[in-house]
Amino acid sequence: MSGPQPALTPQQPSALPAPAGRTATILVIDDLPANRTILTTLLGREGHRMIEAGNGSEGLAAVRAGHPDLVITDVLMPVMDGYEFVWQLRLDPATRGTPVIFLTAHYGEREARELALAGGVAWVLTKPTRPEKLLEIVGRVLAGEMEHRSEPGLVPMANFTREHLRLLTDKLSENTGDLKTANARLRALVNIGLELSAEHDPDLMLERVCIAARDLFGATYVTLGILDPRNGTVRSVLNC
Repeated sequence: MSGPQPALTPQQPSALPAPAGRTATILVIDDLPANRTILTTLLGREGHRMIEAGNGSEGLAAVRAGHPDLVITDVLMPVMDGYEFVWQLRLDPATRGTPVIFLTAHYGEREARELALAGGVAWVLTKPTRPEKLLEIVGRVLAGEMEHRSEPGLVPMANFTREHLRLLTDKLSENTGDLKTANARLRALVNIGLELSAEHDPDLMLERVCIAARDLFGATYVTLGILDPRNGTVRSVLNC
């Protein structure tokens, strides 16, 4: 599962605040390479040493090998998501004190904040996040400031699991809706191909393709036209 959009919008160096505070080793976990690149470029420009991982499992290995001062992780990822990553991080005495920032899609913000409290996550940011806001929060976390003050492990595992399951169920429902839409569009494309191959009357072909195109795009109205290839003029127009 992936976050559908890049977390940040790249900006020119002049648009960003001057480097401030101490430099650190920061691990970025995201299954989208473009998102990791944006974050590592932005924070690397501030002098931080950057490490990357594509999912929570890789992130755990990177934490144990690289001992980062801060982890910035996406929430919904394949193999191991951000929630399971944080829980595993807190189970190990050697890594349980590592600060974590959640970078999550807006639709999962409420669940992310509840689970952040359960797992001792320092801060929750929603995508898209302005670069200057991210730099501000990173500086505050590295300085020891936390949005969530709870100690890891105070919330029962059952509560954590319940909220985790709720978010995954919501995400699954969203993916199911996307899949239904994709299937409907695929059927519409197949229908268009069948209509084009079976109908030889231009007017009837245009009418049938118009209806299929309406289904393809989920539109209320569709206008189609046939161009004359010799002079580019419209030979026929149909509204449906």
